[in-house]
Amino acid sequence: MSPTTWSLGDRLIHATKPEWGVGLVMGATAQTRDGRACQRLVVRFEHGGVKTLTTAMADLRPVATNGTSENGDRHEAPPLDPAELLERLISLPPAATDPFRSLSARLKSTLALYRHKASGASLLEWASLQTGMSDPLSVFSRHELEQLFSRFAVVLDAHARKLLKEGLKREPQTVSAVMTEVSPEARASVKRLDVTR
Repeated sequence: MSPTTWSLGDRLIHATKPEWGVGLVMGATAQTRDGRACQRLVVRFEHGGVKTLTTAMADLRPVATNGTSENGDRHEAPPLDPAELLERLISLPPAATDPFRSLSARLKSTLALYRHKASGASLLEWASLQTGMSDPLSVFSRHELEQLFSRFAVVLDAHARKLLKEGLKREPQTVSAVMTEVSPEARASVKRLDVTR
């Protein structure tokens, strides 16, 4: 139904559920439904929470950076509660934790998070993706973001260690295949985690 191809961090609205508010794409996976290509999206909506949708069924429309949809309707994002922003910053995206995704998909999504660093533009990109904010420095100082990133890194390491141990026990060939595809940063992080202990 939705002709747009969505990527992580895109902002959208569900045309038949406008009460959900603006959504932030937290995960996007290619699928086929009735012989047609589509996507399975995990979207965090302001008022509707986290939803898993398929573009074959959902009428999703992009939201411009000025807060309007493609037909000109205005969709203002209400200010987020500071506690919710903090929780978003230190939580892993659903693509990494969704138990209904395959081990391979969860592992790839988890290890892809190691591309973020606690400095420079990478820190701001991480904060933007986690919160859906275009300018996280309007709410947090750089020092605060660095501290929150440290907390996120601890959560990420614990989750990656758990997934890798589970994978090595149940599907070692899957872990091997995923490790050949991930970035050098992710491979170095896995080595540092020492999952053989």
